[in-house]
Amino acid sequence: MSGFGTDRDRTIIQQVLCAYSTGVDERDWLKVRNCYHDDAIDNHGVYSGGVDGLVAHFAHALKTYESTLHLVSIPKIEFTSNLSAVVETPSIAFHWSKEKGPHLLVAAKYCDQFDMRDGVWRIAHRDVVLLEATEYEAVDQNWKFSELFLREQKLKVENDV
Repeated sequence: MSGFGTDRDRTIIQQVLCAYSTGVDERDWLKVRNCYHDDAIDNHGVYSGGVDGLVAHFAHALKTYESTLHLVSIPKIEFTSNLSAVVETPSIAFHWSKEKGPHLLVAAKYCDQFDMRDGVWRIAHRDVVLLEATEYEAVDQNWKFSELFLREQKLKVENDV
């Protein structure tokens, strides 16, 4: 561990990573945009360039999906100074098609350069390293749920009334 960075800095960087994920899933492009510095570069596999282009790419490309769920794991954060950190974050992203499928599951690693500018930690540079991308078909939605699950759902509905 370096002598740079504080626990607060680590927490803020983790919050930026989570804001990015929820921003993409909620299609809140301003939230996604605010995770990056204005001059940031993102190499996202199918897109490489500035953050405004990335947001435009996401807004278009994700229209084919009913919803997404981006999950980030515990990031490895190494401060290179009080104003800079190299951050590697494993992630999994589910993409559910508007049709019956195929859906998409992506495992990747975000390799980020975070910089603090004007007192704000944001992504200055991101390389997305693809680990796995798998298309899969939707499962039969006529599952038989357990009695415990059904009982809990009934109680929840009754308590909400």
